[in-house]
Amino acid sequence: MHANADRTPLRYRWSHHHPVHRAAVRTANGVLSRIPAETKYSMSGLFRRNKLPYSLINPDSIVIQIGAPSDTLHAGRARSMHFARLTSPRGHAVVMEPDPASAAAFTMMASEFGLTHCDVVEAGAWSRPERLRFRIDPAHPATNFTEGRVQYDAEELTRYEVVEIEARPVDEVVAELGLPRVDLVSITTNGAESEILAGMAETMAMGLRYVSLARTDDGYIELMREYGFAFLGHDDRGFTFCRDSGQ
Repeated sequence: MHANADRTPLRYRWSHHHPVHRAAVRTANGVLSRIPAETKYSMSGLFRRNKLPYSLINPDSIVIQIGAPSDTLHAGRARSMHFARLTSPRGHAVVMEPDPASAAAFTMMASEFGLTHCDVVEAGAWSRPERLRFRIDPAHPATNFTEGRVQYDAEELTRYEVVEIEARPVDEVVAELGLPRVDLVSITTNGAESEILAGMAETMAMGLRYVSLARTDDGYIELMREYGFAFLGHDDRGFTFCRDSGQ
């Protein structure tokens, strides 16, 4: 295991589901949303380009981002948009997002930036094709989750709308788009990471090099070792892993 695997960064030493944390994030997102998109993404892109997982991407990369909530997008913090801006028409950026409003927001911003090499798949990612119950918080879409993956009390759940969504394996999307390979898959969902990984066997077999997972559960370092990936480092959402050359 990498020597720094157990050195949990300060930002992960409290619950990101705590009401105080969530209120602070909503406030910050509201302030940032007032800044022009080009200014936000240019400035934050300079900060991120030498950090994981962004430093792994070049214009030729083929990247899949799972989860692209509109509040994070408008705040200039969306991995989906940073990945799209780091790649070029020589590569490809794919975004999977089940919330129609968030998917439409990404499509609109990508068009404004002239990013023609992006595909938006309006579906959740899962281990198999399925219809799932999905909970949406219109005021804070970054907290959306597949029902049963996050435990909130009854009062907290009243903030969420319940909708049915289409869910698809990453392998199915990769085949449908005819991608020759995938360099990086980033999964920033709320608790569905292990289920999504189970639908990526063929993508991994194609030579997938990197996987980035949001820190939503314990045991991900051990789980990724089973898939043949080694801990590379902590990133701004959780962990980044690379294919283990020793296997």
